[in-house]
Amino acid sequence: MTKKPARRVALCALVLVLVAGLGASILGSRRALPHANSSELTAAAQNLDRLTYELIFRPDNNTLAVTLTWDFANRENVPLDDLVLRFPANAFASAQTSPAASEELYDKSYPDGFSPGGAIVHDVMWQDETAPFVLDEQDNTVLRIETGTLDPGVSGRLYLRTVITIPRALYRFGSTDNLWMLGNALPFPAGRDGAVWKTLPFYSLGDPNTYGLYNVVMTLSLPRDTNCAAPFLWQEDNKSDLKILTGEGLAMRDIALVLGRNMAMHQKSVGATHIVSFADTDDNAAAALKYAEKSLSFYEKTYGEYPRPVYTVAMADLPFDGMEYTGLSMLGKSQYTQKNHLELSIAHETAHQWFGVLVASNQYTDAWQDEAVCEFAALQYVRKMHGHAAFEQLKFLRADSPMRENIREDITLGSPLDRFHSMQEYATVVYGRGLALLLSLNESIDMNGFLKDYCEQFAFKQATRADFESVLKNYAGWDVAPLMIDYLDTAI
Repeated sequence: MTKKPARRVALCALVLVLVAGLGASILGSRRALPHANSSELTAAAQNLDRLTYELIFRPDNNTLAVTLTWDFANRENVPLDDLVLRFPANAFASAQTSPAASEELYDKSYPDGFSPGGAIVHDVMWQDETAPFVLDEQDNTVLRIETGTLDPGVSGRLYLRTVITIPRALYRFGSTDNLWMLGNALPFPAGRDGAVWKTLPFYSLGDPNTYGLYNVVMTLSLPRDTNCAAPFLWQEDNKSDLKILTGEGLAMRDIALVLGRNMAMHQKSVGATHIVSFADTDDNAAAALKYAEKSLSFYEKTYGEYPRPVYTVAMADLPFDGMEYTGLSMLGKSQYTQKNHLELSIAHETAHQWFGVLVASNQYTDAWQDEAVCEFAALQYVRKMHGHAAFEQLKFLRADSPMRENIREDITLGSPLDRFHSMQEYATVVYGRGLALLLSLNESIDMNGFLKDYCEQFAFKQATRADFESVLKNYAGWDVAPLMIDYLDTAI
């Protein structure tokens, strides 16, 4: 889940037609109608653990009280020695560990100076009894709960209370005067490979998301003048002095929320999907809704049905273009100032709902497998919506130019996340040269057809590089390995 570096390029070839009357309506206090889950999503949600979050948002002191109940079952064929939760908020406790405090991002993320964030754990209980726990000495984002041996087939309930402090920061976890970004900020079970919990650190270039799939139920209490963008439709209870929202998401890989005072929210149903747009003004919400609808519809026709009942695009204060999460995309506030930037950002982020969310990949070792693929998908969208000339101009900027840039000899497209020294270097290689690889393959292979097959075979799973190459080889009918190695493993 890597950051989208800002790219201030004038896409003058894109002829953007503003359509009046989007059919959107402003969400006030009325209750939104729930949409049915797809059969694929319902099937994926079977036999998953359930995470129940009870959240109380207090904007006056920038805190979020969290009660988490984890209904756990060991479905592996190996015993576990403990349970592990990730606390991403704790990465933001100091300037030495904060992903937002890199040399490249610090001034943009902390314009008023460093502001710490983090989480304080108050109670941890396993099976209704107090459970010992420890924060990892090397990484305070890793919380280990001593449950005793959990044999295959064992189930139980973990209960935890914590209070999260949201930093003053323009970042995916941060706040400004009227916006609070909670991207991958809540405690969440660590991913697992058999009996081994995955605990990669959080980097300034992105979060190496190694989580599994979980069904999520959430209740959020917040002031009445505050709205919340979420990856599901809220049901609202008006009986309290506070606004109480409840929602549910199936087979979630992560969780992101964006809260804001007096924000505009537009919505529209497109087929089986309810699209929600959250922004500071009606005009911005309407524009983002239009592009979300266009891109979602294009990708459904090209790569297969969007399996979730809701897709949300939310304005956020970010120092980069955007961030993707399950069922929700955060879009940098600056993207809304020029509609061509906004459309392209939404096209890229929406593509992640297929490549990164529906089909996950190892974002630490193979970030190209979703970032470059999303760049390719966005170019296909541009060609369809704005013609060949716009496609060629964007191809020159996003693929041809990066292939001509000078970079360190020890960096290749297949390098792991922590090998890159800057977001610009990362963007040039992973986005640009990764896109060039896919465009090269597209000269002899129908890559849109391949990617549709890829989504069908690995929906709600994680695909490795070997999986990608195997499906591609079978689809193409020839050995793609030499070309893949040339781009992925060879310094240019």
